[in-house]
Amino acid sequence: MMHIDTTKPLNELGKVKDFTVLKKLRELRFDRVVKSSYAPLRLEKWYGYGSNLQSIKEGRADVNWTENFPDWVDELRRSYFPEANSALICKGVRPDSETSIDWHRDHGTFENRVVMVNFGFAVFYLQDYMSGTEIYTLTDGQVVDFDSKLLHKSTQTSDERYIITFRKVKTSFSKHKLF
Repeated sequence: MMHIDTTKPLNELGKVKDFTVLKKLRELRFDRVVKSSYAPLRLEKWYGYGSNLQSIKEGRADVNWTENFPDWVDELRRSYFPEANSALICKGVRPDSETSIDWHRDHGTFENRVVMVNFGFAVFYLQDYMSGTEIYTLTDGQVVDFDSKLLHKSTQTSDERYIITFRKVKTSFSKHKLF
C-alpha cells in the first residue's frame, strides 16, 4: 500500500518510465467534448465511469459506465489508485487542442482524491486552505495525487501533453459496484 502524506497538498507518487503508454495515448481516438468553459479546447476519453459534469443541484448530473479499462490503463490504475473506477484521459496537441484548465474544483460526483499521470509539461497550481497557492512544474511521466476539492488549475507548457486522471465515483452516484 502506497503511503500518502495528507498534510501536503500534492504528493509525488512516482514516474512512468515505460513510454509505450505515450505511444498508446497517441493512437487513441478522442472526442471534443466541451462540457465546461474551464477547458474549452480539451479533447477527452473516459474509461470506467464517465460524468457529464453537469449540475448536481439542478438534477442534471449523470454518471454512466463508458467502457472497460484497456489493460495498459488498468495497469496504471492498479499501480497508483486501485480503488479508482473512473479514468479521464485528456489530450492537448497545439494548435488544435490543449489540456490547460482554469481554476476549479472537481465535480461533486467524485471523491476528493485524484491521481494524475502526466505526459508532457505543465504548470500546476493548487490553492491550499492553509498555505495559499502552491505552484508545481509537472514533468514527463510524473505521477502525482492531490485533493481535487481544493481550487486548482493547470497550464500546458509543451506542444504535446496527455493526462490520465484516476478518480473514484461517490457511492451515491455509482449504479453498480465495479471493483
